Amino acid sequence: MQSAPTTIALHALRLFTARQSRARYSPAGLPAVLRLLLALLLLTLAGAASAARAGIINELPDAVVCSVKDPTGRLAWEELVFFVSAHMRDGDTLYKTLTSGPVILIVARDGTIDAPNLTDCDGRNIFDLVKAGRAFDLTRR
Repeated sequence: MQSAPTTIALHALRLFTARQSRARYSPAGLPAVLRLLLALLLLTLAGAASAARAGIINELPDAVVCSVKDPTGRLAWEELVFFVSAHMRDGDTLYKTLTSGPVILIVARDGTIDAPNLTDCDGRNIFDLVKAGRAFDLTRR
């Protein structure tokens, strides 16, 4: 599905080329049409760039994948996906699982993860997990 500016730009281009093929256009109108198409193209590119970087909370990933430390061996899973849940007043960010008894992890303002039962996340920096592909935004690319 195309964005509205892209659709408008394509429609304007089709209209312009249809007029050109029938030789009914005025050369004086050409610069105005080109300016319109250029403006629509720039709006489309700006919208696409901002959407590609957009997360639920600025500068933090929307989801984090961590392994569970289970000394009992009774848990049915080995890895959990945590979704951003709240940005707290003190600057920390809360992530939760969607399991029936949610497991949480907290990312401090400096990016340090506090999650004692998560073997590969506790004490690490959230941006290290982003680089490793274990934390990411939920946007289409």
